[in-house]
Amino acid sequence: MGWAIYLALLIASHLVQARRAPGESAGQEPLATIAATTTEGALPGRTQQIAYLRWQPAAIQQDRPVVVMLHGSPGEGADFTRLAPPLRDAGYDVIAPDLPGFGESSKQIPSYAFKSHAYAVRLLLDQLGISRVHLVGWSQGGGVALQFADLFPDRTASITLMAAIGAQEAEGSGSYAFEHFKYALGYVGLVLGGEAVPHFGLLGSHEFRHNFIRNFWDSDQRPLRAIMQRLQAPTLILHGRHDFLTPEWGAQLSHQLIQPSRLVVLDASHFLPFLQADEVASHLLAFFARHDQPGVPVLRQVVDLSPPDDSAFARVNQALLWCQRTIPWWLVLATLAVLTAWDAEVTAALAGLLVAMVWVDAGVAGVALSPVRSCARWRRGAAPPARAPSFPAPAR
Repeated sequence: MGWAIYLALLIASHLVQARRAPGESAGQEPLATIAATTTEGALPGRTQQIAYLRWQPAAIQQDRPVVVMLHGSPGEGADFTRLAPPLRDAGYDVIAPDLPGFGESSKQIPSYAFKSHAYAVRLLLDQLGISRVHLVGWSQGGGVALQFADLFPDRTASITLMAAIGAQEAEGSGSYAFEHFKYALGYVGLVLGGEAVPHFGLLGSHEFRHNFIRNFWDSDQRPLRAIMQRLQAPTLILHGRHDFLTPEWGAQLSHQLIQPSRLVVLDASHFLPFLQADEVASHLLAFFARHDQPGVPVLRQVVDLSPPDDSAFARVNQALLWCQRTIPWWLVLATLAVLTAWDAEVTAALAGLLVAMVWVDAGVAGVALSPVRSCARWRRGAAPPARAPSFPAPAR
């Protein structure tokens, strides 16, 4: 009976998702047809469509670069609908594309990598007749912005890394291999496993889940360190002190690596385009105005606008953040695994606190807790599974 209910729910879930599934484009945004792209550039003989939103001022100033805003993963150009209007009202032409694989852009594409997306943005700008841009990369979009500036420095007026990713060591565990192990588990569990769960679309479509996991899988943060070290474009790094997805110390590292950069730390979390749109726009406009014309040096400085905190908790937090940057992920995993074998419940609570405070990567904690918890319960005397009662053999 249970299997019948499960199958009925699963079939109903897939029918609901099939009815909701959009086509290649819902027709709400302009579409540009460009060549399909890989990490090597344009792919001959194959095309893709890239959708974009555009906020144009009443009078466009030809000497001003266009502002191009690059979303994270998962995301779309509409993520900037609160941030773009203040920039338009100040006279800037603003474009926010749906990067390939997202929003209303083509979904079946050869590569979802940063570098492939950078080539796609360049082709879109070519088609729109735009020669020079202020790039704003939010979260995962920061990788696209850095790759674009490295590939096309003559077309980059400036870069803003807004709550953005950076060097590999600031990504989760800091290990490329372990992070991609996590993405593989995510693909199996969320993309493939999601098809066996009657979620009625709450997990998103199969295409949506596939594309954003592939974006992480195809992308490689390891080259970003060298890109940042040789970057010549004026760079503004905007980051929230309380960012739980991209750590604030990662923004400090990006500032150290990018010589022509200015770091501004806000009293904010990761979602700057939604929650601090006006404040972010004021910083962007001042930065753009300084670098509309090439050759103006960056004001290299750190501006901390978050409230000062000299409490004991803040000092402990700084010490733990130092440990996070210093202690390798595999040692943290091994330590949690040993503690789990000793006391699974206490360690799970401790690991949850460490993950919530962004002191330990969630993937490291999850892998450490999962395989040994049942063993720990057995060692502590968990009751064995019940067995069927035995009866004496009948007398002959």
